[in-house]
Amino acid sequence: PHSALGYQTPAGFALHLTTAIARPAARDESSARRAIAQPAPTGVNDHQAPVAAG
Repeated sequence: PHSALGYQTPAGFALHLTTAIARPAARDESSARRAIAQPAPTGVNDHQAPVAAG
């Protein structure tokens, strides 16, 4: 059942994973970009545009 993991257990596979970002997150007072997406600012909507069927 774990063929996508090279037939390892999930825990064994996880031992060999590396993080996506090899540097620490930016500090709050710095101007560097953050490593993880932040929540949308107030006033930004997440509604999708309607798509006509057919």
